[in-house]
Amino acid sequence: MPDPNAVEGTFDYIVCGGGAAGCVVAARLSEDPAVSVLLIEAGPDKEDALIAIPRGFAKMLLSEARARYFQTGPDNGAKPGGEVWSRGRMIGGSSSINGMLYFHGLPEDYDRWEAIGNRGWGWPEIRKIFREMEDHCLGAGEARGVGGPVKVTINPERSRLMHAVIRAGRECGWDEVADLNEPGGDRIGYTPFNIGNGKRSAAAQAFLRPAQGRRNLTILAETLVERVKFENRKATGVVVRTGDRVRTFAAGKEVILACGALQTPQVLELSGIGSASRLANIGIDVIQDSPGVGENMREHCLIIMQRRLLKPWSLNGQFEGWRLAKNVARWLAFKSGPMAFPGFDAAALVACDPEATHPDAHLIFSRTSMDLGSWDGWTKGPQLERLPGMQLMGYPSQPQSQGSVHARSADPAEAPEIRVNYLTDEYDRRVSIHMFRKMRALIEHPTLAGIVAEETIPGKDVQTDAEILEAFATYSGPGYHACGTARMGNDAMAVVDDRLKVRGVDGLRVVDISVFPTQTSQNTGAPAMAVAWRASDIIREDAVAAR
Repeated sequence: MPDPNAVEGTFDYIVCGGGAAGCVVAARLSEDPAVSVLLIEAGPDKEDALIAIPRGFAKMLLSEARARYFQTGPDNGAKPGGEVWSRGRMIGGSSSINGMLYFHGLPEDYDRWEAIGNRGWGWPEIRKIFREMEDHCLGAGEARGVGGPVKVTINPERSRLMHAVIRAGRECGWDEVADLNEPGGDRIGYTPFNIGNGKRSAAAQAFLRPAQGRRNLTILAETLVERVKFENRKATGVVVRTGDRVRTFAAGKEVILACGALQTPQVLELSGIGSASRLANIGIDVIQDSPGVGENMREHCLIIMQRRLLKPWSLNGQFEGWRLAKNVARWLAFKSGPMAFPGFDAAALVACDPEATHPDAHLIFSRTSMDLGSWDGWTKGPQLERLPGMQLMGYPSQPQSQGSVHARSADPAEAPEIRVNYLTDEYDRRVSIHMFRKMRALIEHPTLAGIVAEETIPGKDVQTDAEILEAFATYSGPGYHACGTARMGNDAMAVVDDRLKVRGVDGLRVVDISVFPTQTSQNTGAPAMAVAWRASDIIREDAVAAR
């Protein structure tokens, strides 16, 4: 029988997790032919046809072959019963199954990171990365670039309904803009996506696939990272499981955790890094007492509002029967039509709290509406309504409520315990109420009379502040943007420093959205890739300095 402690191979860098950040950092580090890189991913290394089709993400989220499901709760706050969260389990991770909304976050997000002591993480540095990373359909701008690996497209699906909604936004005093990522105030426009030529352009497609032929890059799929190995407080490798086989790989330079905000803290704890008392309770020997591991989790709490339409301008009937077949054929032939974008037609970034100095909520508009009469969670696959309808979604951009993620036991295969605690902070409740009222004011603007009819979800009876907050218990869900569970900083609760090195040990970094000190203001796909890009530069700088 093979010795599980026998080292099967040695690599300069071992990247644990093949999601958005892992794909970027593995690809960029392997640009140097003098170093060897091993990328380890728990899921398969296969390009499903649905990955490329933007509208296919809805099916991918429900695919047990490509996603892993995590039960949250029980919780305090808006969802006391918890939820089921879907995460990508394949090369590309969640960036291969997400909705491809491509938002930078606000400049203030990154400037805040730097202001609290994280050098080199302010907006000037991050803006430069976005400009280097992108190949934008609008050309170069203040905060966008051309010639980079990530294709960025502004939603090409123009429609009468969204033109009317955007016009209503203008009447409300918001700026109509061509690119929502360009810095500004209250603004509305068509949605940016990481899509190129009608196909997904995420971390796997933009970074890893072009790099995977390199001799110095090894990809090990369908392999679960169980723990990091240490010798004298230095990370020396990883213990993994492929099927029933336990294997060990050595790292000559560094181990890099990129397992995501839900599983990076679990791997840290199973490796002996975490709260000493918590580790003792699950029988893990303590290497570094780090009480911040798994804490500080932030997630966007998104509420749904639906409206009946008086005009036949909905896409509800386009995804079944002969219409679905026609739209798939159109995508195959021309990479256009309803299958060529994920359905989030337009968006707005607006200030809702009267004290806000910049946009503090993200609103999203869609020409579809779901049959939520038997609402039973986000992974149950609700059907679209038969009648024409539209959907508005919104969430406060900078949630202050904090949850946690922790290992339940010493078993690496057991899902972690996740507590979300939506809207437990008074600020989040206040902004959510203001946001809900602003969503209603927009959709009930006189310019939409004759187009938009009654509110079907949550319904006209929801009027008071208490009733609005109560509606979140039924009609809210995750933005799928959980982050912050191994945050960077220089205080006692920080898990990594501003070089992303795990505090208290050597040879170990975290490179994924778990390092975010606070939430970025919109979707996290683009920031995840930007953080990994920045991390790659830092790792190379530190390697040169160490020579």
